Amino acid sequence: MCATIRDEVPSNLVEWVRYHALLGVGRFMLFDHNSSQPVFTSLEPYVRGGLVDVFFHASHHRTGGGFAESSHGFAHEQCIRIGKMRHTWMAFIDADEYIFVRGDDCPSLPSILSEYESFGALGLNWVMFGSSGHVKRPAAGNLMSYTKCLPYNHDVNTHVKSIVNLRFVAGLNWSPHHFTLSQHKEQVNELKVPFEGPFSKPPSHVRIMLYHYFTRSLEEFERKSSRGDASGMVGKSMSNFHFYNEAATETCDEAVSFWPRCCGGSSLPERTRWLCSGVASQAVKAVPAGGSQKAGARHP
Repeated sequence: MCATIRDEVPSNLVEWVRYHALLGVGRFMLFDHNSSQPVFTSLEPYVRGGLVDVFFHASHHRTGGGFAESSHGFAHEQCIRIGKMRHTWMAFIDADEYIFVRGDDCPSLPSILSEYESFGALGLNWVMFGSSGHVKRPAAGNLMSYTKCLPYNHDVNTHVKSIVNLRFVAGLNWSPHHFTLSQHKEQVNELKVPFEGPFSKPPSHVRIMLYHYFTRSLEEFERKSSRGDASGMVGKSMSNFHFYNEAATETCDEAVSFWPRCCGGSSLPERTRWLCSGVASQAVKAVPAGGSQKAGARHP
């Protein structure tokens, strides 16, 4: 997994790494763009454990050069260059985005990706979330706390982020959402329907999708706006916060049961126990017997 990080709340970053490692992500390549608290200090146990690589870069952005010449684009380029020598698949997402897989068992992302080996990239449609009424950052973490989302068929959810087959990626495209592919390979959505560019229409959310916690709490959104995005560019305005909150009219609470799905067993492997510590163990205790709060979940 490749991401550019700038001043992410440490506990959010830890949850994001633990969550995706439980899905089967075996290595994180994180580019720290001028964080006031270095990403290394937030994730030191995971760096020392060989799960996370942190690269520091001050600035590679040139105004007017487009995505390819931004610091975000620089990080993507480096991930492709290094990743081609080490990995088959690489996900390019942000630290407020979570790959979510429906089901009752703890999902295996590598097993799912094996179904897409003949394609150049798998595009995951967004599910955009609002603040769910939180003014302050909730202690329970993102998955447990945010359950109000935009309708699945909302226009904004036609955006995708890509999990790229590194054997077939030629380089960057004009946005961080999609890539240039080689050997006439296609990018497809979860249903294996080909599409072009950064949008897959209509959005598909049958089994695998990308939960985008865009606003999170009011406190976190204000902090995010003041610092700018991961590339150091101008942040979003409060009008964005109000727009997504007003549009978040659906209940999307399937992620609430994720930690019990993956961490609720009595005989977990040592690595799983390590990843399930902290907020995950608290979340397991918070979910009622039966391990699900999906009664109110709305499916597309």
